[in-house]
Amino acid sequence: MKYFLSLFLLPLMFSCQGQTNPKYVGEPNSTFQLDKITFAEQPDTLLSKVARYYKLPEDDGYFNDTIKQFIKTGTLYHIYRIVPKHVSAGMFAFSTLKLPAGQIVDFYVDPSQKLRKLELSVYMTEAEYKQLIAAGKGLKDVTPDNVRKFNQGKYVIYQQDEDQKQTTLYCLDNRKENEPGKDYFLRIAMMSLQIKTDRFYQRLHTDMEAAGKK
Repeated sequence: MKYFLSLFLLPLMFSCQGQTNPKYVGEPNSTFQLDKITFAEQPDTLLSKVARYYKLPEDDGYFNDTIKQFIKTGTLYHIYRIVPKHVSAGMFAFSTLKLPAGQIVDFYVDPSQKLRKLELSVYMTEAEYKQLIAAGKGLKDVTPDNVRKFNQGKYVIYQQDEDQKQTTLYCLDNRKENEPGKDYFLRIAMMSLQIKTDRFYQRLHTDMEAAGKK
C-alpha cells in the first residue's frame, strides 16, 4: 500500500514544482506570477486577453550641443501597460504577494518585440514585506554604504541573478508615517540578461552590487 501511495504522489510532487504561468494575463481564475516570467513570452500574445493596454514609446537619440536640441534616432523601447481599471485583484502576484486591483505593471519591449524588462511599485504591510524577503532565498543586500548612511538604514536594495534574469528590490521603510497597509514601499524591477550588447541593456540595466563596490 505504501509503495502504491509513493508512486501516486511522486508525479504530483513534480507537477507542483514544474508549475508555469498561464499563457495569457487575465485568464479566468488564474494569477500571473511576475517572479516566474521567463522573458520568452510574446508581449502582444501575453496581453491579448485584457480589455485594453497602452504602448508607450521611449525615444532613442542624443543631445546635439551645437543646436542645443535632442535628436531622435529611433525608438529604444515601448512600455506595455494595462489600463489600471482593467487590472483586477489577484491578476498579478510577485512571489508571496498578491497585487491589488488597479496595480500598474510596466512591460518593456524592445524594437524586435522581445520582452526585456518589467517594473512595478507597491505598498505592503510589515508582515507582507517580511514574508516576501524571507521567500527570496537568493536575494543579496547590495545597498551602497553611502545610500544606507544617507537614508539612516531606511532604504535597502536587494538583488538576485538567476536563470538569465536579474531581480532588484528597492525597499523603503515607511512605518513612521503610520499609514494602514503602507508600512513599506517597494519598486521591483526584473530584467532579462540574455542580451547584454545593445543600447537597451546599456540604458536600462543596473548592477547594484558592482555599483556598491565603486
